[in-house]
Amino acid sequence: MNKNAYKVFDALFQELQLSWKLVLASAIGFLVSAFGTVGGVGGGGIFVPMLTLLLGFDAKSAAALSKCMIMGASVSSVWYNLRVPHPTKEVAILDYDLALLFQPMLMLGITVGVALISVVFPY
Repeated sequence: MNKNAYKVFDALFQELQLSWKLVLASAIGFLVSAFGTVGGVGGGGIFVPMLTLLLGFDAKSAAALSKCMIMGASVSSVWYNLRVPHPTKEVAILDYDLALLFQPMLMLGITVGVALISVVFPY
């Protein structure tokens, strides 16, 4: 990378210092992620305001970081549920046929949503 790229990188990403705000945001993030995973909700409605208000991220960076936090919770939830049997039947608790039905539509919706937000309505 050249020197100008480092300047842009430093301007975009601030270094986080250990403070009460960071500790509070970490505790809130952990609790929201835990309860959101149990309830089946991602928690993005709490993560983005928390990141912008407590830690000073801009909205775009907070949304991206929120998606990463939700992804971590989702991966751990799927990893746990892969080993859980169905309570009454001799099958897995995850319905793979339903997942194969939903996944293409989810990918299409995500692609259209990202195109609309990034290209059509950037601000």
